[in-house]
Amino acid sequence: MLTLLELTDSLTKLEEKLNISDLKDQVSRLKSQTMEPGFWDQKNSNQIAKQLGDLENQLQEFESFQSKIKEYNQFCDLINDYADTPDGQADYQTLVQMHDKLILASTLSGKFDKSSAIISIHSGAGGDDAQDFTNMLAQMYKSYCENHSWSIQILDSDYSTA
Repeated sequence: MLTLLELTDSLTKLEEKLNISDLKDQVSRLKSQTMEPGFWDQKNSNQIAKQLGDLENQLQEFESFQSKIKEYNQFCDLINDYADTPDGQADYQTLVQMHDKLILASTLSGKFDKSSAIISIHSGAGGDDAQDFTNMLAQMYKSYCENHSWSIQILDSDYSTA
Protein backbone atom coordinates (compact mmCIF):
# COMPACT_ATOMS: atom_id res chain seq x y z
CA MET A 1 0.00 0.00 0.00
CA LEU A 2 1.27 3.43 -0.91
CA THR A 3 2.00 5.94 1.81
CA LEU A 4 0.78 9.52 1.65
CA LEU A 5 4.34 10.68 1.00
CA GLU A 6 4.60 8.27 -1.94
CA LEU A 7 1.30 9.53 -3.34
CA THR A 8 2.51 13.12 -3.04
CA ASP A 9 5.82 12.26 -4.72
CA SER A 10 3.93 10.42 -7.43
CA LEU A 11 1.92 13.57 -8.10
CA THR A 12 5.07 15.40 -9.20
CA LYS A 13 6.18 12.49 -11.36
CA LEU A 14 2.75 12.24 -12.95
CA GLU A 15 2.76 15.96 -13.67
CA GLU A 16 6.01 15.53 -15.58
CA LYS A 17 5.03 12.29 -17.32
CA LEU A 18 1.62 13.59 -18.40
CA ASN A 19 3.15 16.93 -19.47
CA ILE A 20 0.47 18.88 -17.64
CA SER A 21 1.78 22.27 -18.77
CA ASP A 22 1.72 21.11 -22.42
CA LEU A 23 -1.70 19.59 -21.83
CA LYS A 24 -3.02 22.94 -20.58
CA ASP A 25 -1.55 24.67 -23.65
CA GLN A 26 -3.16 22.11 -25.97
CA VAL A 27 -6.54 22.52 -24.27
CA SER A 28 -6.31 26.29 -24.55
CA ARG A 29 -5.30 26.10 -28.22
CA LEU A 30 -8.07 23.64 -29.09
CA LYS A 31 -10.68 25.69 -27.20
CA SER A 32 -9.75 28.82 -29.13
CA GLN A 33 -9.82 26.79 -32.36
CA THR A 34 -13.37 25.61 -31.62
CA MET A 35 -14.47 29.22 -31.09
CA GLU A 36 -13.35 30.30 -34.55
CA PRO A 37 -16.11 31.06 -37.06
CA GLY A 38 -16.82 28.14 -39.38
CA PHE A 39 -15.03 25.61 -37.18
CA TRP A 40 -18.01 23.26 -37.03
CA ASP A 41 -18.26 23.26 -40.81
CA GLN A 42 -14.86 21.57 -41.13
CA LYS A 43 -14.62 17.81 -41.73
CA ASN A 44 -12.36 17.18 -38.74
CA SER A 45 -14.34 19.28 -36.23
CA ASN A 46 -15.73 16.19 -34.47
CA GLN A 47 -12.25 14.72 -34.15
CA ILE A 48 -10.91 17.93 -32.67
CA ALA A 49 -13.87 18.20 -30.29
CA LYS A 50 -13.28 14.61 -29.13
CA GLN A 51 -9.58 15.29 -28.67
CA LEU A 52 -10.42 18.41 -26.65
CA GLY A 53 -12.84 16.43 -24.48
CA ASP A 54 -10.27 13.71 -23.86
CA LEU A 55 -7.57 16.24 -22.93
CA GLU A 56 -9.95 18.14 -20.65
CA ASN A 57 -10.92 14.90 -18.90
CA GLN A 58 -7.29 13.97 -18.38
CA LEU A 59 -6.48 17.43 -17.06
CA GLN A 60 -9.53 17.41 -14.79
CA GLU A 61 -8.58 14.01 -13.36
CA PHE A 62 -5.07 15.22 -12.58
CA GLU A 63 -6.28 18.48 -11.01
CA SER A 64 -8.88 16.59 -9.00
CA PHE A 65 -6.19 14.23 -7.68
CA GLN A 66 -3.97 17.21 -6.88
CA SER A 67 -6.70 19.00 -4.92
CA LYS A 68 -7.77 15.80 -3.15
CA ILE A 69 -4.21 15.21 -1.90
CA LYS A 70 -4.03 18.80 -0.68
CA GLU A 71 -7.40 18.46 1.05
CA TYR A 72 -6.40 15.16 2.66
CA ASN A 73 -3.15 16.69 3.94
CA GLN A 74 -5.07 19.62 5.41
CA PHE A 75 -7.46 17.27 7.21
CA CYS A 76 -4.51 15.30 8.57
CA ASP A 77 -2.98 18.54 9.86
CA LEU A 78 -6.21 19.71 11.48
CA ILE A 79 -7.48 16.45 12.94
CA ASN A 80 -5.29 14.10 14.94
CA ASP A 81 -5.46 10.53 13.66
CA TYR A 82 -7.65 11.56 10.70
CA ALA A 83 -6.08 8.76 8.67
CA ASP A 84 -7.47 6.24 11.18
CA THR A 85 -11.06 7.51 11.03
CA PRO A 86 -13.56 5.89 8.65
CA ASP A 87 -13.75 9.12 6.62
CA GLY A 88 -9.97 9.33 6.48
CA GLN A 89 -9.66 5.74 5.32
CA ALA A 90 -12.36 6.25 2.67
CA ASP A 91 -10.63 9.42 1.45
CA TYR A 92 -7.32 7.59 1.33
CA GLN A 93 -8.82 4.75 -0.72
CA THR A 94 -10.22 7.34 -3.11
CA LEU A 95 -6.75 8.85 -3.43
CA VAL A 96 -5.23 5.46 -4.22
CA GLN A 97 -7.90 4.76 -6.86
CA MET A 98 -7.36 8.16 -8.44
CA HIS A 99 -3.60 7.55 -8.39
CA ASP A 100 -3.95 4.16 -10.07
CA LYS A 101 -6.19 5.61 -12.77
CA LEU A 102 -3.66 8.37 -13.51
CA ILE A 103 -0.79 5.86 -13.58
CA LEU A 104 -2.70 3.85 -16.17
CA ALA A 105 -3.40 7.01 -18.18
CA SER A 106 0.28 7.94 -18.09
CA THR A 107 1.26 4.44 -19.19
CA LEU A 108 -1.19 4.59 -22.09
CA SER A 109 -0.18 8.03 -23.30
CA GLY A 110 1.89 7.00 -26.28
CA LYS A 111 1.44 7.97 -29.90
CA PHE A 112 -0.75 4.99 -30.83
CA ASP A 113 -2.50 4.36 -27.52
CA LYS A 114 -5.57 6.36 -28.55
CA SER A 115 -5.93 4.40 -31.78
CA SER A 116 -8.49 1.74 -32.51
CA ALA A 117 -7.83 -1.94 -31.98
CA ILE A 118 -9.00 -5.15 -33.58
CA ILE A 119 -9.45 -8.03 -31.19
CA SER A 120 -9.83 -11.58 -32.40
CA ILE A 121 -11.04 -14.30 -30.04
CA HIS A 122 -10.99 -17.97 -31.07
CA SER A 123 -12.11 -20.87 -28.95
CA GLY A 124 -9.81 -23.32 -30.71
CA ALA A 125 -10.02 -26.92 -29.56
CA GLY A 126 -11.93 -27.65 -26.40
CA GLY A 127 -15.51 -28.15 -27.45
CA ASP A 128 -18.52 -26.54 -25.84
CA ASP A 129 -16.67 -25.39 -22.73
CA ALA A 130 -14.12 -23.50 -24.82
CA GLN A 131 -16.88 -21.90 -26.88
CA ASP A 132 -18.80 -20.90 -23.76
CA PHE A 133 -15.66 -19.33 -22.29
CA THR A 134 -14.95 -17.54 -25.57
CA ASN A 135 -18.47 -16.11 -25.61
CA MET A 136 -18.11 -14.95 -22.00
CA LEU A 137 -14.75 -13.35 -22.77
CA ALA A 138 -16.17 -11.56 -25.80
CA GLN A 139 -19.07 -10.29 -23.68
CA MET A 140 -16.64 -9.03 -21.02
CA TYR A 141 -14.64 -7.11 -23.63
CA LYS A 142 -17.86 -5.67 -25.04
CA SER A 143 -19.04 -4.58 -21.58
CA TYR A 144 -15.63 -3.08 -20.79
CA CYS A 145 -15.73 -1.02 -23.97
CA GLU A 146 -19.28 0.14 -23.28
CA ASN A 147 -18.35 1.12 -19.71
CA HIS A 148 -15.55 3.30 -21.08
CA SER A 149 -17.82 4.84 -23.75
CA TRP A 150 -15.78 3.28 -26.54
CA SER A 151 -17.48 2.31 -29.74
CA ILE A 152 -17.42 -1.36 -30.59
CA GLN A 153 -18.23 -3.15 -33.80
CA ILE A 154 -18.37 -6.91 -34.23
CA LEU A 155 -16.96 -7.65 -37.66
CA ASP A 156 -17.60 -11.38 -37.72
CA SER A 157 -18.82 -14.09 -35.40
CA ASP A 158 -19.40 -17.79 -35.76
CA TYR A 159 -21.30 -19.62 -33.04
CA SER A 160 -21.37 -22.98 -34.81
CA THR A 161 -19.63 -26.00 -33.35
CA ALA A 162 -16.45 -27.14 -35.02
